[in-house]
Amino acid sequence: MAGVRAPRVLAFVASTSIAACAAGETPTAVSGDDASSPELVEDAGPCTHLECQQVDCAARGLPDTTLTGVVYDPAGVMPLYNVFVYVPNGKPEPITPGHPTCSACQAVASGSPLVWTTTDATGTFHLAHVPSGDSIPLVLQAGKWRRQIVVPHVGACTANSLTDPNLVRLPAKSSEGDMPLIALATGCDAEECFLRDVGIDPSEFTGPGGGGHVHVYGGRYAGMVVPGIGDAYALWASSERLAQYDVVMAACECQVFPRDTEGPAYAAMRTYLDGGGRLYTTHYQYNWFAPPTGPADFQSMAEWNDDGPGGSGTFFVDTSFPKGHAFADWLEANHFSPAYGQVNLTDARASVAAVTGATRWVYGAADPTATTYSTKYLSFNTPIGAPVASQCGRATFSDAHVSGESDAPGPFPSECAARTDVHGADERALEFLLFDLVSCIQDDSQPPPPPPTQ
Repeated sequence: MAGVRAPRVLAFVASTSIAACAAGETPTAVSGDDASSPELVEDAGPCTHLECQQVDCAARGLPDTTLTGVVYDPAGVMPLYNVFVYVPNGKPEPITPGHPTCSACQAVASGSPLVWTTTDATGTFHLAHVPSGDSIPLVLQAGKWRRQIVVPHVGACTANSLTDPNLVRLPAKSSEGDMPLIALATGCDAEECFLRDVGIDPSEFTGPGGGGHVHVYGGRYAGMVVPGIGDAYALWASSERLAQYDVVMAACECQVFPRDTEGPAYAAMRTYLDGGGRLYTTHYQYNWFAPPTGPADFQSMAEWNDDGPGGSGTFFVDTSFPKGHAFADWLEANHFSPAYGQVNLTDARASVAAVTGATRWVYGAADPTATTYSTKYLSFNTPIGAPVASQCGRATFSDAHVSGESDAPGPFPSECAARTDVHGADERALEFLLFDLVSCIQDDSQPPPPPPTQ
């Protein structure tokens, strides 16, 4: 998907004179970037800002002004799918972290996008009819994850590319851009190490009273330690506390614990999700959804097992829907697939027999002789039963442990180095699904639409 706001029509002239295009004025000529760029005039009405630097190269039989690149995760390592990339014609509005609302997209693409596109399954973007000149702004956005960069120079009527992953990546810390506010409930599955590996800077991991974008709450496991750590069970007991966060991540605690020891956690989580929240869970956190504790409509999303046997092996990607197909393409492009549509996972369990209403992403059995396949990753939108246009929350469940257990839990991030069962394949595979979680809610049977612009 690519877009161009109705452009000003620029035509080439033989004159050597140059006239500036001031905001709100109709230019008489626009200078080329270098000796190979001709001068131009506009034959339409007044232009504004960078719109005045768009060039109709086709009028002279020259190629368009394009800009290409690959958008990476905050670590600058993994290419990302479905990131919205655009050149703003104005100043983008601030994004407020936390406090989600019941809207499909928690952050609009602001700043009057002039040209835009989204990254494909290889993380690649291709922008057409890009304004030429020096210091061209470029915005990279996935939900509330947004980075605003400056392209030093864009040559007119030529192909321009960005090749530095450190430039074309999402922010790792608040000084680099906008980030969602995440509540992380710790467990024996060291999700904090997963987020660090994705590229979130350790300075962003703080207690609830800290200034970071990842607020750490301790669960029923002696896991990571940060100053001022909160209580996960007190967090879950209050829909008001949950509503502070864009995303809640709940790590497997190595056994099933009742979530409502501090208050009505199951009802509070449903209120949070129905109000636009996003929930990421692994393994023994399945009792948010499964009988007898999960809300009835959550239970209806899948056939839940108490807990089936697990193991490592090759599993299948459901390619029957557009983003599932893109997931398979992404795994293939990043060399994570032993064969197309397959992925190797470590320590995957069998808590879900089948989906009955949720979207299935990964399924299969570690035992190659198995005749039935359980679901390893699912998601569903909320409120359940509401028209797609009225859905605004999203819950996910992963039966594959995302990061593994640390053999020396304690101060973060040093505890991450003590993992002896690092689930590298799981982390990389599930990174795709993390960024899908923070993006706009949509009908999964359709290709992802762009966020609303402003």
